[in-house]
Amino acid sequence: MTFWILLGLNEALGWALVVAFASARYWYRKRRLSWWLLAAIVVNELWLVPIALHQIVGNSQAGLIQFLVVIEPLILIFAAGLWFRHLDGVAQRLVDRVRDIAVNRQVGFVKALFLAGVELPRRMAEAAKEEEKARAEGRLVPDLEHARRERQGWYAHLVLYLVVQGVVQFLLRFTPVDAVDLRVFGDDPEQAQERLGWILRGWTSILIIDFFWSFSYTWWAPKLKPADSPLAQSTSEAKSVEQGGN
Repeated sequence: MTFWILLGLNEALGWALVVAFASARYWYRKRRLSWWLLAAIVVNELWLVPIALHQIVGNSQAGLIQFLVVIEPLILIFAAGLWFRHLDGVAQRLVDRVRDIAVNRQVGFVKALFLAGVELPRRMAEAAKEEEKARAEGRLVPDLEHARRERQGWYAHLVLYLVVQGVVQFLLRFTPVDAVDLRVFGDDPEQAQERLGWILRGWTSILIIDFFWSFSYTWWAPKLKPADSPLAQSTSEAKSVEQGGN
């Protein structure tokens, strides 16, 4: 019962910190305060992990929720590291638009947020049209280097997955070691095997999702970058010739 109370407190505090972070960073533009609140969000994601680990190791009745408490912060922190800059820019543009609507039309925040949501599909379509026009004119080109880095990241993920899976399967099939001997899945052999299976299956699902995400930049929707202007190219070539002459 105590664990569930702590979990509820963790969730409530987490959402309160997220709202405070978004308000400080995007509406009031208090950047320094927002970084402190972001650090508080990370701490809030982590403080319950040791308690959940203690439940997993010492309580054979610990279930899936304890494993999720351990794994969720790692996934969120990893995802934030990958996408924070992009999502940060999107959120700031959205809030700026809500602010503009509230000021120009003299409406409250809730109505301004609703109006911004209503016009969002139209603005997204206009942005996509402008992006397509820029591609057709050669002002935007696929970022092949970014696509290559995404593929390499997935290959590294695959290698790590295969190594860990291979070691685990080797230990379980060809040595006396059992899942219960790993000491992190409880003292009951059947429960330990089941929990280990949850983790391995979950990792397999994440690997598949990561595959489609990483290769989407190669197959379907490459990230775009500004094309080098002819002036920049000619300037670079002139510098190269000049350096070669020297």
